[in-house]
Amino acid sequence: MRVVVIRHTETDWNKDGRYQGRTDIPINDIGEKQARALGEELKLLNIKKIISSDLTRAIQTARIVNEALNLPLVIDERLRESGFGEIEGHTKQEVGEKFGQEWIKHLDDHHVAYNFRPLGGEHRDDVLNRYLEVIDGLAEEHTVDTILLVAHGRGLRTLAGHMGQPPDIERGEYRVFEYPAGQ
Repeated sequence: MRVVVIRHTETDWNKDGRYQGRTDIPINDIGEKQARALGEELKLLNIKKIISSDLTRAIQTARIVNEALNLPLVIDERLRESGFGEIEGHTKQEVGEKFGQEWIKHLDDHHVAYNFRPLGGEHRDDVLNRYLEVIDGLAEEHTVDTILLVAHGRGLRTLAGHMGQPPDIERGEYRVFEYPAGQ
């Protein structure tokens, strides 16, 4: 199975450097433009289905992209962003001031060993397991198809790193990889 992944496009909280996590924030005007551009870019990839996180910013991105693709769109809550717990809504500076500088290492670790459980969020393994459940199920159903996942930065970086792919997926761009790897 070929997997195309895109991060949701820009929100006002992204622009302000605020950690969103599970907080349900919509995309902004720039995000709408980014999603339209992605839709045009993705037309040539022969995608068969779109699976999106259930958070508004991902759904909006997926729907705008799908205006160009006209594909079945499935919403799956397992593709939600990592839960950051009490950190959500704060900037990195605010996190350091309010919760302590030791939390900065978890914010800076986008895919290897972060852990927000002590603040009511998730551990990296929780995020990876959710994303793998989705992709494993899709691989059984769509062995030779190309599937588009619309999700979130930390979740997609965690998945990409696990797959041996570069974990630097930015908003407004897409990545393509084979699953399972090496096919």
